[in-house]
Amino acid sequence: MASANYLCAAGAAPELDQGQPLIGQLAQVRGSSLLAMARDDFSDKTTRLEARALLRVWLTGLLGAEPLASRELLQAINALSD
Repeated sequence: MASANYLCAAGAAPELDQGQPLIGQLAQVRGSSLLAMARDDFSDKTTRLEARALLRVWLTGLLGAEPLASRELLQAINALSD
């Protein structure tokens, strides 16, 4: 349902948000944002923000709480090419 909100966790299908307290790593995403993501339509700012939150939940589920060092890695690669 496009007008509903959903709770998304790593490795699980989105569940309808029924107002329960958020516990653990969850992203609250609008149904319209989920539909837009399925269409590959990121023109809406809220959709982009919710996609980013969802990606963070998925990455945390896959990689754990260890921070990514991708920015530092790219800076080091760029420094080598200079």
